[in-house]
Amino acid sequence: MKNNRIITALIGCCFCLLALPFSMFSVSADAIWSPIGDNFYDEHWMECIYSGGRHYQANGEEGKVILWDFPNSLWKVAEYENGTEFQVVWLYTDENDVVWTVIEDFVEESIPNEKYPHREYFSGWIRMSDLLVIYDHFSFIEEHDKSLTTFDGKINPDVLDQYVYWQYPGSEKINETWLEYNMPLAPEDVVFPYEYVDENNHSWVYTEVGYGKLGKGWIYLDDPTNDKIYEPD
Repeated sequence: MKNNRIITALIGCCFCLLALPFSMFSVSADAIWSPIGDNFYDEHWMECIYSGGRHYQANGEEGKVILWDFPNSLWKVAEYENGTEFQVVWLYTDENDVVWTVIEDFVEESIPNEKYPHREYFSGWIRMSDLLVIYDHFSFIEEHDKSLTTFDGKINPDVLDQYVYWQYPGSEKINETWLEYNMPLAPEDVVFPYEYVDENNHSWVYTEVGYGKLGKGWIYLDDPTNDKIYEPD
């Protein structure tokens, strides 16, 4: 989430936007994120649909996407270069059947004699037609649906906190987990919905711990604790 920074922010005066949208948010957490102080969302939250928090990237026709004050607003809040990543949580469909998502970001300003810079948060709305989903676990499931099988093996739940949870087989991204060392887990706390054998005959198993709240992702069974399997030799 660090490529192609923001072009322009048009809030008050222009600051350099130094952080990507939704960096503070995690879908696996108990609470579902919602924007703070977004008037349109506050008024229409019952019309918004939770989308699951998948990641998308800017993919506008003019090489950028616009963050609007609210759906169909004429006020531009910010512009983002194509390739900028967002986490899409809430969807709103307007009267013309155009789907929008709300995005929260911040501007950052250094304060003299202060250790940390001051952050000013803001939010706005982007058309989903200007975003392109980033290949992820759900994309992998859709692509390899016929290759997935039931996992018949066994994994000791006491060592699950030591394992690496990859976003999907072949991905270089590791999912964040909230497992604690020697955390007691009952059998019903862990599910292994399916297994996948890749083109090199290596087995992967998809795992969810604590209904996906403590950890979820793909475990590489041949070397489950190795987080360097995709680094060059």
